[in-house]
Amino acid sequence: MIFRVLGFLFFFLSLVASASQQFDIKSIDQFEQIFVELTTNYKSDEILVVMDIDNTLVTMDGELGSDQWWNWQEAMVLGSEGDDYKQRHGAVALSFDGLLSVQGFLYDVLPMHAPEPKTIELIRRLQDDGVMVIGLTSRGPEFKSPAFRELYKAGYNLLRTASPIEERDYLSMMPYNVRELQSKYGFTLRQIADYKLNKPRPAVYRDGVFFTSGQHKGALLKIWMQDRQLSPKVVIFMDDQVKNTNRVWEAFTAQYGGELFVPEVNTFRYGFLDKRVEAFNEISKQDVIQLWERVYRPVFEQQLNIMKRNLTDEVYNFEAAVDF
Repeated sequence: MIFRVLGFLFFFLSLVASASQQFDIKSIDQFEQIFVELTTNYKSDEILVVMDIDNTLVTMDGELGSDQWWNWQEAMVLGSEGDDYKQRHGAVALSFDGLLSVQGFLYDVLPMHAPEPKTIELIRRLQDDGVMVIGLTSRGPEFKSPAFRELYKAGYNLLRTASPIEERDYLSMMPYNVRELQSKYGFTLRQIADYKLNKPRPAVYRDGVFFTSGQHKGALLKIWMQDRQLSPKVVIFMDDQVKNTNRVWEAFTAQYGGELFVPEVNTFRYGFLDKRVEAFNEISKQDVIQLWERVYRPVFEQQLNIMKRNLTDEVYNFEAAVDF
């Protein structure tokens, strides 16, 4: 009798061990150790590894333009304080679109690096083993060029084992048709509301990276998988933002209809840069404000003026051609 009980407990514990889990880690060494334990019983082509970009695969050399800088700026821009308050406290723009323009400029001109060089080697080994590895970023499609530049410069090539680009990727920048969220993708009305899926924003998949424009990463990952009929037995997702690991966890573990195979999903909240982020959040920000004002803002405004002049010239030439 005791052997039957022990056998049942062993079987039950093995089921628990294989269930979806959430982890909070501080280094890529921790990730690799847990990854090996989670995937021991899976073949390489049964695994999908999904990696965030900013503050996970690469990070800004300085604080200006970093993830933590963006979060600070976004909170000010979207806050209820007046414009005078925002300007006095270092806001680089007074609108969200203006902030996006500044962020895009900083992506273009500022260098990045891998938080941990070991991450580059781990990704290469996974790819050598035939594991599908893709990037999933909150950046919008308009920022894909500097993203690829910095990824390649750091030593990543996410195209190696990623899902190939398909015709649909070029036909539309919208990630889904709202009318198909229930019928095709199986989302419930509550999920559509909770995940804010009623108003899709541009999102594109290129060369192994899915640019989602700040939309719900869990929902968009499932849509992306279903569109490609991908059915891995385990999904591994790593991101420095807990809101994103929670969103992937919720989307994959919630009651979910439709025909999409729901795999085991394990999320990793990557905290290697936590101390750096916490230090930035606690400082007065004067250094980064002065760096923007004295060095980068003049260049940014000069570029804006050039763009405006070019646009004016194009309109003038077009009107002249029409008159002629």
